[in-house]
Amino acid sequence: MKKWKKSIIATFSAGVILILAYALWPIRVLEVSLPRQEGKFVTGTRVSVGDPVLIQYRHSVELTQVEGLFSVGSDSGLVAVETRFESAGTGLPGSFSEKAVRKGSWWVVNEGCRPIDAFRFYIVPINKTRLTVADCSMSLGDLDSGTLIQIKSYKTAFIVWILKTRIFAI
Repeated sequence: MKKWKKSIIATFSAGVILILAYALWPIRVLEVSLPRQEGKFVTGTRVSVGDPVLIQYRHSVELTQVEGLFSVGSDSGLVAVETRFESAGTGLPGSFSEKAVRKGSWWVVNEGCRPIDAFRFYIVPINKTRLTVADCSMSLGDLDSGTLIQIKSYKTAFIVWILKTRIFAI
């Protein structure tokens, strides 16, 4: 075989190997899915360990602002950091907890940085739910009232994520 043919084959082979390695490279993602619809993908983004994950909503009974702060864990999953709310009311912890402290106009509950696999949340339009991950903000208010969402972080291959978000999400 001629030298230039060997060179072309070697270059092509190296390119294919690099593309495959990149496609199979593990990445960490945060995904919002619908657990009652076989985990149907809603939205998501790539994340890094330690990235903040903030879910904000208006409590449907008291109409008080609530914020749940999580971070992306070092293993797959999330870490519960704290819950903040403007005032106590039905379904919200109050000053009875030794973990709840007043910081300015907010009650803040220290969640102890405990690891969680995922969390679920019911969507109600009055809540005006927003999810902010690092610098990416996602509105979840367009989902039907009563929709149960699941938010989780996990590792996957880059190509699997691309297929999920670009091809199968349509």
